[in-house]
Amino acid sequence: MADVKYSKKYQPLFKVSKKIRYKHMAGGRGSGKSHALATYLLRETYKPNEVILYTRWTMTSAKDSIIPEFIEKIELLEVDADFEITTEQIINKVTGSRILFKGINTSAGNQTAKLKSINGLTKFVLDEAEELVDETIFDKIDASIRVKNANNEVILVYNAPYKTHWIYKRFYEKRGYTDVFNGIHNDTAYIYTTYLDNIDNLSDSYLNIVEECKNTDTEKYNHVYLGRFASRAKGLVYNHWKHIRESEIPSNLPMWYAIDFGFSNSHNAMVRCMWDADNKTIYYHEIDYTTGRQPKDIATLLREDWLSKKTVIYDDGNRQIIIKDKKVNGVNIYDFVNNPTLLTGFDTQIQAICQQIITKMIKSIDVEVICDAARPEAIAYLRENDINATSCIKGSGSVKAQIEMMKDVRIFYTVESINIAYELGKYAYPTKKDVNGAEYTLDDPIKMYDDLMDACRYGYCTPKLCNLI
Repeated sequence: MADVKYSKKYQPLFKVSKKIRYKHMAGGRGSGKSHALATYLLRETYKPNEVILYTRWTMTSAKDSIIPEFIEKIELLEVDADFEITTEQIINKVTGSRILFKGINTSAGNQTAKLKSINGLTKFVLDEAEELVDETIFDKIDASIRVKNANNEVILVYNAPYKTHWIYKRFYEKRGYTDVFNGIHNDTAYIYTTYLDNIDNLSDSYLNIVEECKNTDTEKYNHVYLGRFASRAKGLVYNHWKHIRESEIPSNLPMWYAIDFGFSNSHNAMVRCMWDADNKTIYYHEIDYTTGRQPKDIATLLREDWLSKKTVIYDDGNRQIIIKDKKVNGVNIYDFVNNPTLLTGFDTQIQAICQQIITKMIKSIDVEVICDAARPEAIAYLRENDINATSCIKGSGSVKAQIEMMKDVRIFYTVESINIAYELGKYAYPTKKDVNGAEYTLDDPIKMYDDLMDACRYGYCTPKLCNLI
């Protein structure tokens, strides 16, 4: 097995001790937590009789969202021949030990009873633990990890939640620890890392985003990138949004874009919107959250996403032709347009049809791009550049009315959309106290932390009001 080195802070993860039941992998984004965890779990399967339950609150497709990361680590460790991989588990063929991938909350409802009844569980991994808000669910699965003479472990992996979360109250506040604590407390190991512990593995473009945040929004930088627990605003506007991995969104849903144009003191906020009519659900994926954007920059970003998102352009039931990351089944999209025969395995008629479709996609974005009506000159520029830009619906009292519309629909945002998550924890109604000192909220939200919130609102409410969805 090849040797893979990690920050010294991860030593408690790889150190096995029956005295330690709980391992917390906490901190900020980009710290390499998932990489270290996958390596550790794969190594643990070389011990006999290990049954590891790997969960998230929602997990619609482990084969698309999690298992690829484990396959990458298997290849990195050079142990491909030792593992059998299915859509729901990874089995070590040497020992028979296995890792099971399950969602706690599925379309069939809460699966806690089924999960805790799995025979012989030795380890319970709760990934994205900040998404599990019901502590009793954690307790029930935790109590099922009790195999005698085994190294029973419960591993929680999370980016810092807010201070109202049970993880903070139970494992930090109650014990008197801060969120940057590294060490052992009784039966619990705390592993706190940030992007600074993984900086050699991060791209310059990612580090530029972090640095901009550090210079412009200290509170967000501390919460998102340094993994510090934050205080959630009172009177939050939305409480029902949930997150999902982009790869887990149903494929080929109708989609469009929505933009809240930025100014010198606000962000250009752009989202991709996807609508599932059967389940009355809208999905959002963040495309941009940057100040100082010009219309030409916005046009470039739209085209980048338009040609990078996964799009199935041919499917005969056995074979597919897919555009993703500006490639057509792995062939550079521009090379394909110039020479469609590069797409092997398909006859010339299919190659020609796909060439026509992709040529049109490169030239124009024909799905709707719903824009903030306050910038007609920006909308005009986009239209002049073959982008189907339209104005959102606004009017007196529209913000309040449309927020109520948003509360009546199921909403998911991708876990990659970190700024949507941040604004959700800050976008709030103002509060006041009455003559008796009782606190109450006013009807109109505070005009802060609302750039992406507005873009998302345009993206749902405008087509809804036009009876398009």
